[in-house]
Amino acid sequence: MLAVVFVVFSDIEKDKFRKLLVHKRRACQYAFRLLVTRSQPTHVPFRHFRGLLKFFRPRASERDAYLVFKALNRSKSGFLCLSEFYNIYEMCGFKWRPYQSPDPWFNDFPDPLRGCFYLIRRLVTWKWFDFFVYAIIILNAATLLMKTIFVSASGVPVSHDLRVTWDQVAFVTFYGVEAILKMVGLGYKQYFHSGWNIYDFSITVLSIAGIIAEKFSSSFFYIVILRPLRNTTVEQFYKDDNTTVYVDYYYLNNFDNIFIAGVTLFELTVVNNWFIIMEGYAAVTNDWARLYFMLFYLVMMVVMSVVVAFILEAFTFRMEYNQTVKGDKDGDEENVCINVGLTKEELRFVYSSAADTPTLQQYARALETQGIVQYEGKRRRTRVVLQRRMYRDEIPGWLLEADREHEDSPGLPTPRSFSRRWTEPADISTPSASAHETPQQTPPSYYGTLNLNSSTESQRNEV
Repeated sequence: MLAVVFVVFSDIEKDKFRKLLVHKRRACQYAFRLLVTRSQPTHVPFRHFRGLLKFFRPRASERDAYLVFKALNRSKSGFLCLSEFYNIYEMCGFKWRPYQSPDPWFNDFPDPLRGCFYLIRRLVTWKWFDFFVYAIIILNAATLLMKTIFVSASGVPVSHDLRVTWDQVAFVTFYGVEAILKMVGLGYKQYFHSGWNIYDFSITVLSIAGIIAEKFSSSFFYIVILRPLRNTTVEQFYKDDNTTVYVDYYYLNNFDNIFIAGVTLFELTVVNNWFIIMEGYAAVTNDWARLYFMLFYLVMMVVMSVVVAFILEAFTFRMEYNQTVKGDKDGDEENVCINVGLTKEELRFVYSSAADTPTLQQYARALETQGIVQYEGKRRRTRVVLQRRMYRDEIPGWLLEADREHEDSPGLPTPRSFSRRWTEPADISTPSASAHETPQQTPPSYYGTLNLNSSTESQRNEV
């Protein structure tokens, strides 16, 4: 049954991805038809693209909209053709920020101190440093394992051996020094940005607290006042001692409250003596109680098969993906990144208001040295991204088949129809956009290509 569910589930996931891909393609064709003009029936200018993003991504700033447009426009023509417009769903998912060289936080410190911090940074970013830390962790685990074996073999009660030894202090000291070095070399923001560093830091702090508690255990003595509370649970069941009420603790399998019922249902889910619980309820109620337990068992068989099939499908998909793109990986397994550069004129275009003057001043140094300001777009490498890469050999066939099926559908634009059909862009004034562009509407880097029907010299002079 599990094999059947797994095969069906895998086919459904693949077909769902295919339908979603075709649906997005048709949506792009409809949107493209609404954005083209009479003068440019096969291309979309930036002004119309910005109008689209006001509805599709209302919170997108002028800078983000222009970065998305420039990332889409791989031909650098100043207009988006249909093949470039198809990628709008992927490009709009990027989050943009200035890409700056990661200068260390101690860059403004005096020279002797900055040199020491720089050496520490080189040490903690050295790949062999991590291997050395892993070796110490393995040694610590082996030491704890050996001590546990010796304590178990000696027969000494564990409570008599709970004391801090020199090796434990040495390991905790090493972990503390490692955390301090990483925070000094990387900075606390970059250090705590990693989940593993947070985990290591928490364990180190708790270990230090444990050593301190062992050295000053008298302050923790008063915690034992909670132990007399056990008498309240012993006394009420004293009268039932030496009886058969509590044999194997089956009395706990009931539905008296939500917590006990959860434990009972969990035992039924993992098929832990479910028939014994069923017979017990049938004995104290009636035979119809068996119907509930049998139905629950059958339903859980199907549900658990689906859950296990989902886990197996995700695991096998990852394995197949790694085999498919084994020699074509870009290094980052979690994120998809793209870089787009903006010139001085483009920065003035996207930061045109007076409130953006401080932002332009921040980029003055980068413009003087490099001439452009690099922006990095980053988004999560979701399952859809992996599927597009894994099925890249099958996707052209799916799209070609979809275009053939809908080629003669009424009202559906096709790539060949844009050369002879046009429509006014929705909620965008003036169909002849190329003849009335202004410096506030036209990206500066595209002045030479956008205004095909009029002179561009006056616009250059205005900039």
